[in-house]
Amino acid sequence: MIRYIQNTMRLKLILAILLLILSFSFANAQQPDKIPSWAKHYFKDDAISKMDVESPSQKTDRLLKKFNKAFNNKDPQDEVQLIIKVDSDFKPEGFLSDTSKNNQRKNIKNAQDKILKKLAKKHSYYKNLKVSKLETVPYMSLRIKKDDIQDFIDIEEIADIQIDELSSVTMAESNVIIQATNAWANGDTGSGQTVAVLDTGVEKTHAFLSGKVISEACYSNAGGAGGYISLCPGGVTSSTASGSGVNCSAGVTGCDHGTHVAGTIAGDNGSIYGVAKDAKIIAINVFTNINGKALSYTSDQTRGLERVYALRNTYDIASINMSLGGGKYTSACDSDSRKSIIDNLKSAGIATVIATGNDGYSNGISAPGCISTAIAVGSTQDGSSGTTIDAVSSFSNSSSLVDLLAPGQYITSSVPGGGYSAWQGTSMATPHVAGAFAVVKGANNTATVAEIESALKTTGKSVTDSKNGVVKPRINLYDAIVSFGVGTVTVTISPAGAIADGAQWAIDGGAWNNSGVTVEDVSVGSHTISFKSITNSDTSKLWLTPTKSTISITTDGDNASSSITYTEHNITNTTFDADGDGKSDLVWRNTADGGVSIWTMDGNIIQTFALIQTA
Repeated sequence: MIRYIQNTMRLKLILAILLLILSFSFANAQQPDKIPSWAKHYFKDDAISKMDVESPSQKTDRLLKKFNKAFNNKDPQDEVQLIIKVDSDFKPEGFLSDTSKNNQRKNIKNAQDKILKKLAKKHSYYKNLKVSKLETVPYMSLRIKKDDIQDFIDIEEIADIQIDELSSVTMAESNVIIQATNAWANGDTGSGQTVAVLDTGVEKTHAFLSGKVISEACYSNAGGAGGYISLCPGGVTSSTASGSGVNCSAGVTGCDHGTHVAGTIAGDNGSIYGVAKDAKIIAINVFTNINGKALSYTSDQTRGLERVYALRNTYDIASINMSLGGGKYTSACDSDSRKSIIDNLKSAGIATVIATGNDGYSNGISAPGCISTAIAVGSTQDGSSGTTIDAVSSFSNSSSLVDLLAPGQYITSSVPGGGYSAWQGTSMATPHVAGAFAVVKGANNTATVAEIESALKTTGKSVTDSKNGVVKPRINLYDAIVSFGVGTVTVTISPAGAIADGAQWAIDGGAWNNSGVTVEDVSVGSHTISFKSITNSDTSKLWLTPTKSTISITTDGDNASSSITYTEHNITNTTFDADGDGKSDLVWRNTADGGVSIWTMDGNIIQTFALIQTA
């Protein structure tokens, strides 16, 4: 009998430990209802995912077709720059715990290293292969010959390939049109926010950009694997040093582009301004000198995006501007290797804003703007130089894939050498939207990428493209800010003195605040105010905490206030005989630490116990 009891107790202990482990696992896992729709495919049920697995022969056939397409019309010794997707699970890091995030990165690195080790065993010359490995997403870039294809086909850690494509740059009235001036008048200028510019570098000494550039980087020539001329200072292929993000040489076509884009976002010379005139800039050069022209490898863009992601806790980064692209896509291009890092950034609250391109397409846009989780921006005219306000620019690529429109014809901004010039292109429209994200985020710093995008879409002016009849919203910045409707809440606690000094309140389960503190950036609508119980050294007194209450912000800029009183009750007896039978029915105790305990009694026998209040 004793052994049975011991075994039963041991079994219960084991079950309790298992339940504890399971509850910990569930507590640290992302619940499906908390994953936004754009990221749900990353969290598919394992059983469903296994149904999608292809056989080894199917995988070999698929990869062989892709390799052959990449090397079409190439001689055996011709080289092609490729991006290899490694076979390692990936989920956007914003939805992962620190442990899961670190494990994911380790698994990506291990898969990359296995590929390189297997190649080195096949041929010694692979030991000197120039490779650009990415850290947070499962990709690596390298340059191989057509003769090398068979060495790659049977490596199980290779999940997919794509060409490391080259992208080209996509070439004061506009601020009034998009209501930026109204936003500034309301105090919303992008102050405290940062926009990353992935382009050809920025002339940070320009008067329009003085003091704007707070961080720099350069990624060029596919990490050294590209075979062309790096545009990073000193000829290195990567750098995060001060000065690494300056504009590239004027002798290379396109090297003035990044300075114009940065000025449109955050320029300020006291008389003309960028959209987010008080925002800061992260300048990242991702271009390479290819036969005298600035072009950008996909892998360098991804490394630049990884750099922005690495700075997410250093600066309040609202958005990234990518006024670049190439190709024509009539549907979402979510197999693009850049999607993973764009999703990492979106999960961290950073929008990636990309130009649609300037080919005049009526049924497609360029990559990477075609990635579904990016913000694709087309161009409208601003009424200058004889153009028509809010007419879609004839050069602007257009289709249902376009997310937003903004003025891109003709936009005056900074150019290297200290001057200014009026340019046109979706490259000029895109920084209007990247800057708009910074201004809206500065006005409502808890807003997500999806919420800001939705606000810009729903408050924008509908514009019909005459090329195809597609209707898209041209941004109205001030209206987007007002749609969030932010105000302030102040709660005052009484009685004054020790009670008001010791009591605290919180809004919607947030941080605890002292009496009289004002909480800013509270959205329009009803909010729950809760109160913390207080201690009392006198155990004969009980201060009853007020019940939760609601407070409302009715319009943008509303200031809501409330006065709350903590009620004192004296406790004259610690026992109570309700039915007069001479036996205690209740026993309660108010402790010095604010705890209130009540026992229901049958004489001297405890029936139930309850802790009804604690500090």
